[in-house]
Amino acid sequence: MKPHDGVYQQLARIGRALASAPRLALLDLLRQSPRTVDALAREAGLTLANASQHLKVLHQARLVEAEKRYLAPDRRSLRYEWGETVPSLVHAQEPLPDFEARLLEGGAFRTRDLRGRTLVLDSWSTTCVPCVVELPELNRIVAELASDSIEFVAVAPEEEATVREFLSHRPFRYRQAVTDPDQGTVLGQAFPRHVVVDGEGIVVFDQVGYESGGLDAMRAAILKAQPVPGKERTR
Repeated sequence: MKPHDGVYQQLARIGRALASAPRLALLDLLRQSPRTVDALAREAGLTLANASQHLKVLHQARLVEAEKRYLAPDRRSLRYEWGETVPSLVHAQEPLPDFEARLLEGGAFRTRDLRGRTLVLDSWSTTCVPCVVELPELNRIVAELASDSIEFVAVAPEEEATVREFLSHRPFRYRQAVTDPDQGTVLGQAFPRHVVVDGEGIVVFDQVGYESGGLDAMRAAILKAQPVPGKERTR
């Protein structure tokens, strides 16, 4: 697969997602405010099953975001909201598109420079509550797995001064990088987002949002991505 194939595939997903009048109607409703599936189905004149299927397509194209809401101990609903300002171009089992970010330590971080090593990315924001909540667990993973063959990098689409101020009173053991807040990165603008890339540049793990036990899955993906000594990797 060529380096830009992942970009083209994501653009194709977006094109397919938009090629439907009902899905455009759902997007227009979500542009106004977040809504539950029940409300979207009712307002768009769709059955609940059809609305759910259309929303699934929009979610796969990362045009909408989903959030589970607990109405009572035994009741929960799925609420959707308008998706990322910058759609993500990263997908599991596809090459990670090349991108650059400014390192707080100085210099530039370039994904293409890390081929041959396992790359662990955290797309985060200082204003994202789940991002802050999971910092201690991320720090424990770095302390446990740190080695010359693994690179941990956190990327925030924020001003450098803002990130530095945050880090002055909250430790975060990843290498820190920032991008232009108005441009974002190929990782999109859903936080937190954890991506593990193997030595061949293939995304082997991709998780958006904070989930109980989710970082255990990330840890397992990091270990699995490590090359076996004396054995060549195969695709």
